[in-house]
Amino acid sequence: MLVAALAFLGWCTLAAIERPGVEYDEVLFVNAALGGHYPNFVSSRLFGVPTMVMPYTGALKSWLYYPIFEVFGVSVTSVRVPAIAMLVATIVLAFVLARRLFGAWPAALLAVVMATDPAFMTMAKADWGPVALSALLRIGALAAYFAWAHTGSARWLWTLAAALVLGVFNKLDYLAFVAALGLAAVIVDHRGIVARVRRAPAAAALPLVALASLLLVEYVEIVRPARAFPVARSDADLLERASDFWYLARTTMDGTAIFPYMTTRPLDHRTAIAAVAASAVAFAVGLVLWRLSRLRRGIDAELVPFAEAAHVSAFVLVLLLAMTAILVATPEAIGPHHAMLLWPLPALLAVSLLGTATRLPAARLRTGAVAVLAVGLVWLAGTQVRVAESYRSGFASDSAWASGWTPEIYAVVDAVRRVAPGVDRVMTADWGFGNQLLAFGGDDVRRRLDDAWGTFAFGTPEAINQLADAALRGRRTVLVLHASGAEQMPGTHAKAEAMLRRLHPAHLQLLYRGDAELAYVVDDRPEMR
Repeated sequence: MLVAALAFLGWCTLAAIERPGVEYDEVLFVNAALGGHYPNFVSSRLFGVPTMVMPYTGALKSWLYYPIFEVFGVSVTSVRVPAIAMLVATIVLAFVLARRLFGAWPAALLAVVMATDPAFMTMAKADWGPVALSALLRIGALAAYFAWAHTGSARWLWTLAAALVLGVFNKLDYLAFVAALGLAAVIVDHRGIVARVRRAPAAAALPLVALASLLLVEYVEIVRPARAFPVARSDADLLERASDFWYLARTTMDGTAIFPYMTTRPLDHRTAIAAVAASAVAFAVGLVLWRLSRLRRGIDAELVPFAEAAHVSAFVLVLLLAMTAILVATPEAIGPHHAMLLWPLPALLAVSLLGTATRLPAARLRTGAVAVLAVGLVWLAGTQVRVAESYRSGFASDSAWASGWTPEIYAVVDAVRRVAPGVDRVMTADWGFGNQLLAFGGDDVRRRLDDAWGTFAFGTPEAINQLADAALRGRRTVLVLHASGAEQMPGTHAKAEAMLRRLHPAHLQLLYRGDAELAYVVDDRPEMR
């Protein structure tokens, strides 16, 4: 079942690896992965090595991709296949964790649900969040935590500390998981933690002290500086935030938000994740309350296996609720990549409940609960397969693309790359081109690239004229922009056209024209006037 699920995942993600087109944020890590020799997206360095891609995003992904790019170069395949491989590794690790906790067939169901999830497989393939590495580190942290809880071995505590520190370094939004994991451990497992630490205080103290120290360093060196970086945020009150985040999480996870975001086409159906997640939370709350009532009367020997399994379900429930509450309280958590920080906790909760139900002592109750939960998970997987197939077939079509995700970017890069050796500068006049040109354009483009979209988006006409005089006058320049109506930043097309008219009688050659993207060669050398 695991192999079949992963085969389906591979079919959906690898069949058309280049679609949707590579988006700007998807490749912002590439410059640091190439050594950070160009000005784009290297926020800080240590001994000349890029350490931060942005103030809130570390260079961990760049470091992992460095040897890949050294061997295979930078291409759509070398960018996307490793991200898909991280997703596969996450699913396999989750299967191993679930098998140890709940048994083989609940673990297989979890793998199927994770591998057929159309929203996350698409977001991991086009890893613009990024989300793939974060998910792997979250599942790795959970696997290490439960292994430590079971064995008390210090090596698992070290593994947990490493996963948490690396997750925060990878991107600061991972802090929501760190905080939620700590709350779940304290609320649900405090007695077990105290007992394990008392059994081997020295072995537990060192990794815990190292974790606290490294998190403090990350707070001082990353979290505090990142606070000054301007990012989009919600100004809604807490109740509105809760409503907005529920809508964001539901539409992201059920697939109805990501597909039209990339293709501009609506999706006619959705997955059942919202219904399954809400039912699982309600079931888990009821189970926890029932278990607490039984604890007051003591646990019979036949209830011991059930109590152990229910303990895991309670942990996952608190983890999911705590993460949701933290994200609701975080005004910067407004994007689908933030909602996906919850993945795959709803499915993991449902499977943990299934594992718990298999340990119910009453045969009829056990059979009924297992049947309901299994049918719910199979139903979820079936709806996900349907939506995933809609994604796959939709991406195979050229009928419509959002301008940020259009495959036209490949033709633009090829056209610019051909003429780059003979021009002085490659300039962008809108957001959405620079990182792709740097990633796939080769050294000739990289050395000449001026990602000037900010001037066109936010600059005054005088600033744009000054840019034209400084960058275009007397030179041969490639100018890349969006077609009218396809701009990422409103007004950039009109501003760029006005600048080109002001340069008249400069020689203007159309290099590429598509539905969404344009490229010109602007030749203002004296001999061309």
